[in-house]
Amino acid sequence: MGKLNVKVVHQPSQVNENGQFTIKSVTTPQPIKYGTSIVLTVLGKDREEKMLFVPFSEEVTDQTNLGRLINALGNETDLWVEQRVNVTIDNNHRTIEPVK
Repeated sequence: MGKLNVKVVHQPSQVNENGQFTIKSVTTPQPIKYGTSIVLTVLGKDREEKMLFVPFSEEVTDQTNLGRLINALGNETDLWVEQRVNVTIDNNHRTIEPVK
């Protein structure tokens, strides 16, 4: 048997409850199992890190999570950090709306 040269990292769990969260970090669009997404690391009221996957497309409507984020926070994702969002989960669908 050989030695495994692997780095094990902690990855926060996904947001699985309704609530208000503060964006801690934003990734660039990256391929995941179900397409391309932007990954938001967010903090809940208990300050625990969670992840939100925002589907990415080069063209979006204002009815999508990405469209709502861009309309409210702009297209410069660095400026999204420290902004708050409301997350509503209904029938396994997450709706993300920036807090104004």
